[in-house]
Amino acid sequence: MKKITIFAVLIAALMFVSCGSKKAASGGAMVMQKSAEAPARVNMKMMSDSASFDEAVVEEAEYGAANGQNADTINRKLVYTGNVTVQVSDLDQTEKSVRDWAAKYGGYVASSSFSDRNYYTMVKIPSQNFQFAMDEVSSFGSVKNRSISTEDVTEQYFDVSTRLETRKILRDRLQKYLSDAKDMKDLLAVESELNNVQSDVEVMEGQFRRLSDRIDYATVHLTAVLPYNSTEQGFIYPDMGSKMRELWSDTVNFLADFVMFILYVIIYGIPILALVAFLYWLCFGRIGLLRRFFKFLSKKKQ
Repeated sequence: MKKITIFAVLIAALMFVSCGSKKAASGGAMVMQKSAEAPARVNMKMMSDSASFDEAVVEEAEYGAANGQNADTINRKLVYTGNVTVQVSDLDQTEKSVRDWAAKYGGYVASSSFSDRNYYTMVKIPSQNFQFAMDEVSSFGSVKNRSISTEDVTEQYFDVSTRLETRKILRDRLQKYLSDAKDMKDLLAVESELNNVQSDVEVMEGQFRRLSDRIDYATVHLTAVLPYNSTEQGFIYPDMGSKMRELWSDTVNFLADFVMFILYVIIYGIPILALVAFLYWLCFGRIGLLRRFFKFLSKKKQ
């Protein structure tokens, strides 16, 4: 009986040790998994300069961007641009119609210009209304040209956004360091780095704002033209008198250019030809200095 009891105790101990080892192994695996999944954290007290601090903050921000970007990439960031040319009969009325058309779709006229027979305008339209607005451009007149282009700026958008957030994190941490700094040397170094980071933040905010505006508002370049050889007052017959004057002016200009060419030939061409002829006569002609020199050399070799 005593032996059986001892044997049972040994078996129970072995089972306990086995279970404990399995729990420890599974617990260790869970710890390793959590440590692998957790982002690299920054120990602020261990950093002695701003360069190391900058690297750590960038690493932390990049980890967050990598984990949150999968959902964002589904929402593509697109920039739409439209180009339209229409033939109209009244430029002033077309300008009013364009302004009403832009306001109807929540947009605005960014710039415009007039000439005798043309009206050009650049209109900003909210991107969600861009296609509806483009479908209505035929109401202005006869459409001669119509094109739409799309630019995918998703990668650029998220790149600027990530770098901007990274610099903001660094700015906040540096501000905390600045308030905790006690040594004057460290205070000046942190303040200098903080100024640089703040400058980067302002530049990136401007880039991000401009890019966001391009995404939120599509651009439509619209050109309105009058029919050929006409103005808003009606058809204009060709002016034969002005055409003849232009022909006579072109003829006189051609003759003047021809005469100038002859003068250039006389002034510059003849002296150059004379100089070439003189050099030929001197070297290979009746005097023949080079000819005599080569002849002398050939005799000397013999």
